[in-house]
Amino acid sequence: MKQRRIFSALLPAVLLALFIFALAGCGGGSASTSTPPPAKVAGVAATSGDGQASLTWDAAGDAVSYNVYYSASAGVTAATGTKVAGAASGGTISGLQNGTTYYFVVTGVNAAGESVLSDEKPVTPLPPLPAKVLGFNPVGSDGEVILTWTADPAATSYNVYWSTTAGTAATSGNKLANFTSGQALTGLTNGQTYYFVVKAENLAGEGPASNEKPATPAAALQPPVSPNNVVLTAGVGQVTVSWAEPSLADSYNVYYLLSPTQPTTATVIGTGTKLTSTNSPLVVQGLTTGANYWFSVTAVNAAGVSGGQTNPKKAVPL
Repeated sequence: MKQRRIFSALLPAVLLALFIFALAGCGGGSASTSTPPPAKVAGVAATSGDGQASLTWDAAGDAVSYNVYYSASAGVTAATGTKVAGAASGGTISGLQNGTTYYFVVTGVNAAGESVLSDEKPVTPLPPLPAKVLGFNPVGSDGEVILTWTADPAATSYNVYWSTTAGTAATSGNKLANFTSGQALTGLTNGQTYYFVVKAENLAGEGPASNEKPATPAAALQPPVSPNNVVLTAGVGQVTVSWAEPSLADSYNVYYLLSPTQPTTATVIGTGTKLTSTNSPLVVQGLTTGANYWFSVTAVNAAGVSGGQTNPKKAVPL
């Protein structure tokens, strides 16, 4: 009986000692003071650049470093994304493809491990916009305008805008997409003035408009017709040549040939003496009295020279 009473008195102390020993052996005393992995990183923002992206995020107070994961497919994870260890907020990730959308997540890291993934942020790297197009030169032709400009290495295509009202081509003009320098805009009205600008474009969008330039289509210049109503008036040692001036003529050639018999017009023009005049009439001097002279008149402009009359005209100086 005495031993039973002693055991009963000691039992609570023994159980308490065993409980304390068990806690110490399982590390129970240190569990309440260990550091957990960082909390989810917040405030992630992504900014595009030329072949790169910049990332920023809010600091997680218990993180000692950060990892970035990214992929060209949405739903990026630590297992599927490209990892950038030890990343810093405000840092840049380069080597990306312009025009491709990338998806980014951030995790915080400490001695206890890695946090859960942040919210995913997409970003599409883009090149700088093209500069203002230089050397723009529209030139009118018959029913069309030919447009040329200086190429921009940053551009992948060009858009032309046109209007019949000055000062409006860039803002409300008709758009011609994917136009090339040297290409003609056809189907235009001769005599109507058109106003043009051109903008260079790439993946980032359109650059600023060129200076606005006008151009007026016009029919191609034709050579003038042969002058008619050629009249020869003989004088002392001279002949006055007059003619009806045709439209489109800028100047005239007067040919004459001394010949006792009638030559052809082609002979007069090909072998005779040539004089030029800007208008009718022309006095041909220094001729021989009583001699037979044969005359033909042609009209001239930038497009060419007309033929002479069907037959040359004869005059005999006094």
